[in-house]
Amino acid sequence: MTSNISDKSTLEAFYAELNARYSNNAIGDFKFGLGYDNFKYGYNSVVILNSQRIGNRLLGELVSFKAAYENIIVPLGVKGDVGINLIGDIKGDFVNGAVSYAYNNDLDVYASINLNSKAPDFNFQLYQSDYLSYNWQNNFKNQQTRQLALELKSKKLGILQIDYTSVDNYLYFSKNEAAAVKPFQHKGSVNYIRAKASNEISFKKFALNNTILYQTVNQDEDLLNLPDFISRNTIYYSNTILKGAMFFQTGFTFKYFSKYY
Repeated sequence: MTSNISDKSTLEAFYAELNARYSNNAIGDFKFGLGYDNFKYGYNSVVILNSQRIGNRLLGELVSFKAAYENIIVPLGVKGDVGINLIGDIKGDFVNGAVSYAYNNDLDVYASINLNSKAPDFNFQLYQSDYLSYNWQNNFKNQQTRQLALELKSKKLGILQIDYTSVDNYLYFSKNEAAAVKPFQHKGSVNYIRAKASNEISFKKFALNNTILYQTVNQDEDLLNLPDFISRNTIYYSNTILKGAMFFQTGFTFKYFSKYY
């Protein structure tokens, strides 16, 4: 069986970065950088489909700035980084910050915030195919993401992670009226909350590792579909064999997730 279908896209990219770093025991560790990116993505020819013109190239270049900071200010550890596209055809920026605190010898606390504005991937913006239903050119907005996260880590009890994520202009693939899969952008917000607990119990050569995850999504439409509960439980045996020449580990894993579409 032969076919004349031949779908092919190309991406040519050049990236260069110049960084400077300054470190001081009193004020911490600083890093600054400038990046240059030149890209060419697309196809060999323009497509005219149902009087619609679909271009063949995404061309562009951009100059970006990045900075990072890290320091230990007893009893806190702080770090963060920022970035922004200063010049060019793709707009975007991000801000990440985190602080850690050793509450006592057993408990560590870690909190973080992440903000970013990210341009759509190339295949969301432009796609050509010999399959006529799979040709598009879009002018989507940047996807905006905000996340707050908290982690409690105990050597005795395990790890508890809680985070909240909100996404504006959410990008996704779905079927249209003709049952063809195409990219879409949601005009509202998608809000995602997750709580994850994990620990490990050891007894001699045996160990039981447990992870339980609860998550929920608040959204106007069913765009991001996830199970409410997920669990992963592993019991395993570890030892060295052959007079210490080889490390041996074997066990069983049980996974469960609640019903979802």
